[in-house]
Amino acid sequence: MSEILCKIHREISYIEDSNNSFHTLDLYLPPQSKYRNNTNEEITTTTTNLPSLLVWIHGGAWRTGDKKEHALTAEKLSKLGNIAVAVINYRLNPQTFTPDGIKHPAHIRDVASALKFLSKKGDAFNYNSEKIYVLGHSAGAFMTGQLVFCPEYIDDEVYARIRGVIGTEGIYDIPRLLTIWPTYIDFIEAAFGKDEKVYKDASPQYRSLKRFNDEHVKKRTPPPYLIIYSYEDGLVDFEQSRNYHQHICDEGGVYVEIETNLLGKHDEILETEALHKRIIEFISKFE
Repeated sequence: MSEILCKIHREISYIEDSNNSFHTLDLYLPPQSKYRNNTNEEITTTTTNLPSLLVWIHGGAWRTGDKKEHALTAEKLSKLGNIAVAVINYRLNPQTFTPDGIKHPAHIRDVASALKFLSKKGDAFNYNSEKIYVLGHSAGAFMTGQLVFCPEYIDDEVYARIRGVIGTEGIYDIPRLLTIWPTYIDFIEAAFGKDEKVYKDASPQYRSLKRFNDEHVKKRTPPPYLIIYSYEDGLVDFEQSRNYHQHICDEGGVYVEIETNLLGKHDEILETEALHKRIIEFISKFE
């Protein structure tokens, strides 16, 4: 019997009239004839049982990385969890600081634009846009935190569609990162400039929904959150994840997990079956 393949839509532009290849995403859909419910029974596709959407934000220190690097993993996750998976590109800054080059907040604004686009395209591509999960790795995990704690980037309608967030091997606190890893100033300056105030203001660790004057923002609570950290990671320290976990709890997060039992180096963990299963396990709790 031949393997049933995902349906893949490549190079979808998520910003109207943009010809920039960084403003594109690839969408992986599970085999479309049938989907499964929570009891793992096959059911005919209807508008009420379309697959949920997982949005993947790649890492790469804001200056490297591409959605194509995660094609195989995206397809595996789509099949494993019977979910749609969108892997997005976003603009990258130059390798070194350039005053007129791409820099923060261009990256997160692109990510927010992709999320807004996807929140409106469920009917067009056959997934449930009311049930969106967001996954970020390394710098991508930083941006998942910005989506949650920086209300200037996404509106209430999009925020309400986020059913869960996953950050793996994440950066959440730039000032602490530079204290532990001072040589990282090279890629931090390239992405955020040389103003140290920006480093703190951009970091999810220091942002609080409770301190906003906007009543709509104050009513936001962090969605269910899974933070993953491997002790084999030699590029980011555990305290980034531990402190951020506490921050989410302090902000009223009603469901926050921290997972430290998975193994793998900073990038290699993304290819592990154990990580894939843990991602789907988390998502399944809220289906």
